[in-house]
Amino acid sequence: MAIGTNNEAHILRVFGLGFLGSLAYLLIVALSFGGSYPYAAWAGASWNIAAYLVAAVGAIVLFLLSFTNLFGIREETVILSLFITVLVGVSLVALTFGNYAMLLVVLIGFALSFASGGIGHHAYLKRRNRRRVAFNAEVRKKKFFFEFLASIVYLLIAFTAIGGAYLGAVLSVAPLEPLLFSAAMIGAIALFFISFINLGAFSNMNRGAWLVGGLTGVILLSITLGNNLYFVLSLFGFALAIVGSWGYRN
Repeated sequence: MAIGTNNEAHILRVFGLGFLGSLAYLLIVALSFGGSYPYAAWAGASWNIAAYLVAAVGAIVLFLLSFTNLFGIREETVILSLFITVLVGVSLVALTFGNYAMLLVVLIGFALSFASGGIGHHAYLKRRNRRRVAFNAEVRKKKFFFEFLASIVYLLIAFTAIGGAYLGAVLSVAPLEPLLFSAAMIGAIALFFISFINLGAFSNMNRGAWLVGGLTGVILLSITLGNNLYFVLSLFGFALAIVGSWGYRN
C-alpha cells in the first residue's frame, strides 16, 4: 500500500537519496574493465563474472525503483530496495577492494541507498502507527546504544583488515573469503545505519538489526578464527548486536 503521498519532503528525500545511490553504483559498474577493476585485490577470481552480473542488474533495478517512490512510498518497494542495496554493495566491495577510490564510491552509494530505504521505512511505520503509541523511548535508547556499539566494533574489524584477510586466520586463503569479508564490511555499515533508524519514534527495524547484526557477527567470527585478537573483538561485537536487537524489543 502506498503511503505518505501527501508528504512531499519524505518522497523527495527517499527518491533523491535512492537515485544518487543507484547512480554511484551504476558509475562503478560502467567503469568495469571486462568485469574487473585496476588494482582490485581479487581481480580474476572465479566468482568475478557472477558478482559483476549481480551488481549490474541490481544497480539498474535500484535506479528504476528510485523513480517509483515519486508515486508514493510503498512497504514492498522499501524492503526490496534495502535487499538489493545490500546485495549490490557486497558484490561491488568484493570486486573493487584494493582500488580504494572506487571502493569509496561504492560505500557512498551504499550509504545513500540504505539511508533512502531507512527513511522510507520510518515514513511507512509512522503513517501506519500514527494512531498507536510510539516506540518506547527507553527501549529505543537501549537498542541504539548496543547496536551502535556493535556496529563500531564491526567497522573497526572490517576496516583494519590487511588485504581483506586477517593474519593467522584459518580461512585466510579460502576461495570465498573475499565475499565473506565484503558481506561483513557492508553488514557493519548497515548495522550502523539501523542503530540510528531505531532511534525514530515510530521505527523498529528489530528483525533487520537481528539479521544484519547476527549474520555479520557470524561471518566475522568465521573469517577471524585463528587470529585471537580479532576473534575476541568479533565475539564482543556479536554479543552487543544480539543484546541490542533481541534483548530490547518493543
